[in-house]
Amino acid sequence: MPGTPSGSGDRPGSTGTAPTGRPHGRTWTTVPAPEGVAGKLWSVTAVPGGMATVGWDPSGAQDRPIGFRYTHGRWQTLDLSVTGYENVSYLAVVAAPGNRLTALGAGNTPKSQDYQPLALTGRG
Repeated sequence: MPGTPSGSGDRPGSTGTAPTGRPHGRTWTTVPAPEGVAGKLWSVTAVPGGMATVGWDPSGAQDRPIGFRYTHGRWQTLDLSVTGYENVSYLAVVAAPGNRLTALGAGNTPKSQDYQPLALTGRG
């Protein structure tokens, strides 16, 4: 159509091609996954010196939530266990001042099989 920019339409002259990994002059870097961990990561947040992430590992005898902090080139496991909950799933992680993290998700207890909202906060 005359007068319509080609491509994705978000800016004149856009070609609509796939990202090249260099948006606005910055580059993407691949970070190796923690050893021996399977599953999916659902959420990530910036922390001083790196990032923190939460997800889900379905590879064991029972599915389990996973959480990690990646700083200065190495992974550390986050303890996401909650006393009294049989099953827990975390969908988001948020950084807070004072080197604190909050993981948001849902869990159930032996008294209630329905999943209820759950927020776990602590030093990450």
